[in-house]
Amino acid sequence: EELIIEEARRAAHDRGISVLSSMHDPNQALRMGDRFFFMKEGQILCAGDQSIINEQILDETFGIHSRIVEVEGQKIILGGTSHDT
Repeated sequence: EELIIEEARRAAHDRGISVLSSMHDPNQALRMGDRFFFMKEGQILCAGDQSIINEQILDETFGIHSRIVEVEGQKIILGGTSHDT
C-alpha cells in the first residue's frame, strides 16, 4: 500500500499534478500526506497542512479520544478510543 502511494506521489511530482487519496487511518495519512481534509457527513470540517491535526479535530471527525505526540519531528496519534467505551 505504501509503495503504491509513494509511486503516485512520484508520478504526481513528475507531472505537476495532485493526487487525492481517502484514508481512514490518520497515522497513515500523516506519513503520506501534504495537505489534509477532515470531513464528516459530507461536509469539510477543516483543511490544511499537518498543523490542523489535533485531538479536537480527531474527536470531532472520528468520535475518538486520542493523544498526539511528536517523535523525531513526526506527529503520531495514540489511543483512538471510542466515546462508547
